[in-house]
Parts: sequence; structure tokens; C-alpha cells
Amino acid sequence: MEAYDNVDHHLEDFSTFVWPEPVRYDSVSGQQEAGLPPTPTVKVILTIHYRKKLIYGRRTGVRGETTILKEQDDKKKTTLSHLFLSDLKCIHLSSKLLSPELSNLGIEPRHHKGVIARIVTYARDVGAEIEKEKNRRAVLVPICVNNLWSIVKWICLKCKKERERKELTKEMLKGCRVNKFKDCAKCAICLEEFGVGRKLTAVRMPCSHEFHEKCMLTWLLNTPSCPLCRFNMSIF
Repeated sequence: MEAYDNVDHHLEDFSTFVWPEPVRYDSVSGQQEAGLPPTPTVKVILTIHYRKKLIYGRRTGVRGETTILKEQDDKKKTTLSHLFLSDLKCIHLSSKLLSPELSNLGIEPRHHKGVIARIVTYARDVGAEIEKEKNRRAVLVPICVNNLWSIVKWICLKCKKERERKELTKEMLKGCRVNKFKDCAKCAICLEEFGVGRKLTAVRMPCSHEFHEKCMLTWLLNTPSCPLCRFNMSIF
């Protein structure tokens, strides 16, 4: 299996969906209505689903053909039945109650705020609908929350080869470094004198021509030959 240390394309998406479930009511008569408990006593059963989908792929060819190297799909679920609608309608209380549960599921803390915000919004909407009911008492509000975190990591073989070629060229240029060069000598690539500016390091190539190390690195990655005499440097 190919190593996944060098990933060239990384696509990530985290989404949260709150699915409405029918609210359970108790029918009551007009005489009993006056003695009904207030809305804050409505209980909630909260089911949180979490799915983490991880795909490693490889891109090859000019058209970007793809090959799936590895797929990983983890699914987890937790159910909370000790909650009250009044607690979920408050963002601060919801954070204290739900953040530990989200962490236990494996959801990263940076996603907690968005998940909790959607739950709170739905709880407030349900609370408003319950208050409109005059002849029925809400006793239980089921809420189902689905979270999907999809990660796609593409490995570009062309990019990987270019990166390896650059690292190899850097290592080989280290062996060509020179500390002394002719007075008033200039780099034939950037036309700056050696020892002036930030490009202080010079290299002497097998053809005896000298250049700034940084300039020569850029040149060799595009053309494997000396800029002056066209000496073939295919070894780079």
C-alpha cells in the first residue's frame, strides 16, 4: 500500500441535518387545561448519528483518472433521553450537555458549535409550535440528528515525482557549492554579482560554470542543461 504522507489535494466537508420526528401529545379536556404543567417540562429524546467517511485516492494521467486506494467508513450513534426541551432551547445549557457526548462520538470540538446551533434552532421552533396547541399537552419530543464528516485525500503521482525530483536536485547541488569565486563574477541566470543581495550561495557545475544555487535549482527543474554551454546535466 502506498504511503499517504504526501497528499496534494484535500477536500473536507462536515454537514449536520436535524430530522423532525412527530411530537407526542396527550389529549386533555378544557377543565384539565388550567392545571397543565408549563412547556419547559416537555421531555426530549435526542438521537445523534455520526458517520466519518475517509477516502484515499490516486490521480494519474493527463485527464486526471482516479483510483481509490483505501476507504474507511465509521458509524456511531448515541441516544440521550434525560433532556428537557427548555434546556435545549438555551445555547449555553445545550453546549454543556451535548459537547461531552459529541466528543465521545469522535466529533472534533471545532464542529460542536455548528451541531449544537442546529439542535437549538430546531428545539426553539418545536417549542413555538407546542405553545400554539391549546387542547393538547406535549409530553415527548423525539429529535434525530445526522452528522456526516467526509474527507477525500488525493495523491497526485505527477506532483509527487516533481517533489522528489526537487529534493534530489537540492541534495546534489549541495555537493557543488563553492565559497570562493572570481572577483566581479556574475550569475548568468539572474545577472547579479556573487556575494551581493540575498543569494549568497554559489555552485560550480561539472562544466565549471558558476551560478547562484537558488537560480540553478530553478533552472534545472525546468531544463537539465547548463544555461551557458548547454552541457547535459540529466543526472539532476
